[in-house]
Amino acid sequence: MKEKAMLRDRNIIENAGRPLTAITGILVVISVAALFVLPLLSAEKTEAAAQIQSVKVVNTSAEALPVAGSIDVANIVRTRPVVPQSGFSFTSAIMEEISQDPAGTNYAVTSLTATNFDPSNVAQVGLKIHECPDGAAQAIGPRVLVHPNETVHLTFPQPYVFRSHDSETGQVCLTVDGNGTYVSVVGYKF
Repeated sequence: MKEKAMLRDRNIIENAGRPLTAITGILVVISVAALFVLPLLSAEKTEAAAQIQSVKVVNTSAEALPVAGSIDVANIVRTRPVVPQSGFSFTSAIMEEISQDPAGTNYAVTSLTATNFDPSNVAQVGLKIHECPDGAAQAIGPRVLVHPNETVHLTFPQPYVFRSHDSETGQVCLTVDGNGTYVSVVGYKF
């Protein structure tokens, strides 16, 4: 029995250092990983902090917005407004072709403004593309009713797109239909 106890005590003493060696090895691996990962996380935070912009929130009694503390705005998309080279701006007081182009030309309308100067009749104004000259409509776009002596303005932040198809004449036209109204159309071709 005494021998078993001595053997057991000897094994305990010999193996006492092994758990410490394993723990030390794990700590070394974690420390080395931290040395490589922490600078990367710090760089991401620095880059994110550089993108934060100050925003001033103005509260009015009519539209109160409860704000406590500061607000950070990140992921700002910077844009530069550019007028497309194929942009058009058209104004007319009669039904008229805005543009006559080769078949396959597409149109993106960004705004339509119509004023009805008639003191008693409602006017209907619309856009369409069709084969030139005077062919069947390929696409009919937005149509609006304009009451007497009023103006209607439509803005399309996502442009209203007319996609044209092949035509027998090889030409397509974008036409405004609004007799008796003063119409302005802005957009671009692509």
